[in-house]
Amino acid sequence: MAMRMATSHISPLETARAIASHFSRGCEGLFTVKTDVSGKIYIELIHSTLANWLQNFTQGSVPWEIKETIVKSSHDVPIIFQMQYVHARCYSILRLSLREELINLCETSINTNSCFPSFVTTQPIPWLNSEQQLCLQQPEEMALIQVLLKIVDDWVCPPSDRPIKWEQAGVKLAQAWEKFSAHCRIWGEVRINSPNLSQARLGLLIMTQLVLKAVLEEKLGVIAPIEL
Repeated sequence: MAMRMATSHISPLETARAIASHFSRGCEGLFTVKTDVSGKIYIELIHSTLANWLQNFTQGSVPWEIKETIVKSSHDVPIIFQMQYVHARCYSILRLSLREELINLCETSINTNSCFPSFVTTQPIPWLNSEQQLCLQQPEEMALIQVLLKIVDDWVCPPSDRPIKWEQAGVKLAQAWEKFSAHCRIWGEVRINSPNLSQARLGLLIMTQLVLKAVLEEKLGVIAPIEL
């Protein structure tokens, strides 16, 4: 943006700094804006903003309008099954955590056209540590959050220059969750020694289930089963 707006009298760096200053005014406490020497602008959500977004989502405040489910006849069956499997696994783990009283959850129907319910939290999740930093800092945790952010952003503000391939988006989410599941434990020592981290990871499961369910049912027109 800065490079396109720069003129012979104003360098891309100066233009970038002016744009960054404009974005920064009135947005303190929401995100940080930085520039580099090439004139690129980087906008980064601060941890408390991201925590608030995660909390609202896990309480069922999905940022899209629920519409009638789209029905499609042909899909890549292995890809669909992978997404359905991850959705069912998330639901199963959340149901177990509710039974063991690790987190307060309730079942709800975000989409009235859905065959199966979703889990949402009924309590604040401890996303931040004592230093007000996001407690989810492992690479697999951050990668899963980034995929979730990308899907929600594309859903709410779809790009005008290209169609969104929802099968690909959904399988990326399923793959990110599988890596997260393999490296980020919830039970055992984590539950005993770091219960807040355990609950925050369960929060990512809630989000993964909600987003996968929406992709499967509303974008691909297939069911999001709670067991396989």
